[in-house]
This record gives sequence, structure tokens and C-alpha cells, in this order.
Amino acid sequence: MSEKKDFLKDVVKHIDIKQHNVVSLVDAMEDMAFTARDLNRAANILDTMIKDGRIEGTALQFIRGRTYGQGKVLVVDESQNTTKAEMLAILTRLGKGGRIILVGDVSQKDIADPFDGLSYVVNMSKKVKEIQLIKLKENHRSDLVAKILEYEYR
Repeated sequence: MSEKKDFLKDVVKHIDIKQHNVVSLVDAMEDMAFTARDLNRAANILDTMIKDGRIEGTALQFIRGRTYGQGKVLVVDESQNTTKAEMLAILTRLGKGGRIILVGDVSQKDIADPFDGLSYVVNMSKKVKEIQLIKLKENHRSDLVAKILEYEYR
């Protein structure tokens, strides 16, 4: 069984399509069991991981020419706001032994394109067995947000 400190050993590559906004990552770390319960401690851990080169923020336009191979994890946040072409550029960066984690909600896309990059991957997963999906069952935001999304998308 892995210890909590083992979660911080691997290099994580992170593309934030909103340039280098790491607020959502810090917010997520606040709820993780291996971090302290307070946001200040989570921010310090994140800062250390960035300084040590274990986390890197990269804008989407700089992904071409890179490969995420053995031991590398590429996390794409807000992936519902990518186009099909951008998602294909992301997916083709995967090297042997690497992983790509897409985070997003197709009901919260901000782009006008009717077929976003995340929907493209969801459809692709029906034919490519190596693509695995984990769908959360509930909205982690407020009840009001759930009502707004219900109104907008259903």
C-alpha cells in the first residue's frame, strides 16, 4: 500500500487552458486527504511541487512537440472547453507509459462549438477500450448551480 508521501513523488504535467490559473488545483488539493485541511498548507505544497519541477503549468498552445511518456501524467482541466482539434492535439502527445487525465463537464462548456473535445473523447471511448471514464454522480457546487445547469442544458 502506498503511503501518502508517495503521491507527491511522480512528476505531474498540467495544462490549464486558461493560461496558468492554478486556483482550481489548489481548491482540489484542499479536499485531498494527504494535504493539510487548510488552504494555506495546500498552497505551500503546490508551490513546492512547482519549484521542484514536479508540476508544470502549460498553456494549450504550447503542447505541440511534447511527449508525455513513462511516469508522466498530463492533467487537462476544463477539457469541455477544448475543440475536437485541440483535444486531438492533446491525445496525440501520449507516449509509452504515460497517462492523460481529462477533467471536465460537458454540461458546463463555454465554447460555441457544438461538439467539444471532451464529448469527442467520450464518444471515442465507446470504441477504444483503453480509454476509461469516471463519471461523478453529483454536482460538487451549490444547489443553485445545479438548478442553473438544469435550466440551461435540459
